[in-house]
Amino acid sequence: MLKVKSFMQIPPELALPVARTLAICFFSGGYTAGDVELGLSIPDVEFFHLGGGVHGPIISAIDWVIAVEYGLAELSRDGFSEDVEGYIANLGIRGLLGDSFEYSLAVIQSDLSGPTNGFEAGARYHFGKSPVSLRIGLVHHDGGFEHLEVGVRYQFD
Repeated sequence: MLKVKSFMQIPPELALPVARTLAICFFSGGYTAGDVELGLSIPDVEFFHLGGGVHGPIISAIDWVIAVEYGLAELSRDGFSEDVEGYIANLGIRGLLGDSFEYSLAVIQSDLSGPTNGFEAGARYHFGKSPVSLRIGLVHHDGGFEHLEVGVRYQFD
């Protein structure tokens, strides 16, 4: 975390950084399992992703965010299995509305099974000073592939 002298100490991930913060690094990752409908049913999908990024202030309640992750998807159907891997890059903004509600908007570029573009819109609810927050988001990719994400974050400070 890069910081210029500041008199306010706010945990950087519970609230957006104060205007004097230049940039904050973060790590991200996840695991998803389920079924996918892409014109034909793929009954078993496992998706792992791991990466990180940087965010910093535009103004005191809005941040810019850049993230890059490596993704690996394992698709299985009727004894056939295929692994697809590549990168996922996001560029967007996030902001606070009040003390507990955070929104985010991002453009996405990925290269998992060929280059695709898309966007993501999400909302996160912070439970007071608890390190736990809840997120819901809609992700849309070229070609009409969309998915809904629901997640829980535990913030290590």
